[in-house]
This record gives sequence, C-alpha cells and structure tokens, in this order.
Amino acid sequence: MPSATIAGGFFNGVSLKKVPTAKYRLPKSIIHFNSANTTIQSLVTFNGCGKEHYPWADRVIGCFPILSWQRKREWTRLQQVKFVESIFMGYDLGSVIINDFEIDKNGVLRPFSDLLLDGENRLIAILDFLNNRFSYAGYYWNQLNRYEQRRFLDREMSRRTTCSFNEAELRRVYNHIHCTD
Repeated sequence: MPSATIAGGFFNGVSLKKVPTAKYRLPKSIIHFNSANTTIQSLVTFNGCGKEHYPWADRVIGCFPILSWQRKREWTRLQQVKFVESIFMGYDLGSVIINDFEIDKNGVLRPFSDLLLDGENRLIAILDFLNNRFSYAGYYWNQLNRYEQRRFLDREMSRRTTCSFNEAELRRVYNHIHCTD
C-alpha cells in the first residue's frame, strides 16, 4: 500500500476542505469534578466533625454526612473482606466522590458540605476493619503489626471532589452514578 502524502491542500489526491465546527450535541455534566489521589489515612482522619456539624444529614459515616435519599449500606461482610483484601493486594480501589465544604460568617458549615456522594460502602468497610468488626486473613486490625497497619493506611485511592450546594443537582448526580431515580 502506498504511503499517504499531503501536498498543496490535498491528502492522497483528495482535496482537504476546512470542515465547519460541529455543535456539541451530547449532554454536559451539571457539576464539575476535580480528581486527585488520597490515602486511606486521610479519609479516616476525623477532624472533629460529627453529626452535630451536619444537622441536615440523615447520618454520618466517619466524617462524611449522608442524606436520607442516599441508599443504605449494601455490602455483605464477604464483600467488605474482599475490599480490604484489594487494599492489601494493591488492586484498584475505585473512588470516593465528596462535595467540598463552605463555612458561613457564623462559622457554621453550609448544608451539603463534605457530603459523600459515592464510596459509602468502601468507607464503611474500611472503618469496620479499623474498628475490629471483622478480620482479614485471620487477623483483626488490632492484631496487625505496625508495618501492616502503615501499608493499609498509606494505600491511595481516587478522590473526586465537586463543589455544589444545590440539593437537586447533587441528587441528580447521585442518582445517575448509582443508577437510581
């Protein structure tokens, strides 16, 4: 097959005409996400945020508020163990999606600050393991040596952050991510 050549506005003998810019027709995201990696340690380090800081939340997991319209815990204990195994084995851990926070002039967190949009089951598995609610490979968290604990806490996973304080937008994104209505 002969090689392609470009000469004088032609490509293999075909005129190269400027193609008009097409209009973007696909749906666009309603909110923007930033991506970065975070350690498990940073996800489970609580900075004094409890339910009292999120009166609008249905519940708080770790330091992250959850709304009433978000689904409840779904993973079985076996799924939690497999996730912890993934942490130790170096497998991909997926991501968490967290809304940013804002503090008003009175020092109160704005509603929907720190909202955990995705990753609830991952975070529950991590916290349950750290709180000795189940073992992995025959060991509870408090039975691991310092090296094993550090290896666990230093593992990174993807953290996506958004900044929206509009409940309808957040709910729409949550429902889309979780294929619910």
